[in-house]
Amino acid sequence: MKKVLLVEDDLAIQCVLNYFLKNLGLEVVMFENGYDAWNYWNSQKDIDLIVTDIMMPKIGGIELAKLIVSNENGKNVPIIAVSATNKENYSEEEMENFLVFLEKPFTKSQFMDTINDILILI
Repeated sequence: MKKVLLVEDDLAIQCVLNYFLKNLGLEVVMFENGYDAWNYWNSQKDIDLIVTDIMMPKIGGIELAKLIVSNENGKNVPIIAVSATNKENYSEEEMENFLVFLEKPFTKSQFMDTINDILILI
């Protein structure tokens, strides 16, 4: 079973995305900030896919992605960014570690199609 690290500080969105991911038969580990997700990553390293919000307390999604990609075990883990802020508000450098950027609000089908497309690759 593939394992997804879901990092989202909005509990309503976290709950919905968790539901979608579990319906795809994925194991989901959830955190409300990048700091706790990074600590988990360092202790486990068994994550197949990461879905992270960009703007969160403690450590945001951009910094979390940089930390994970800089780690040898994280170089090939796909990372999906979800954000209420338009992608054009971020620099190319800030976005370089994300395979996909989904702007909130996105539809269930947009999210599920994105996840399914990535699952084929991993």
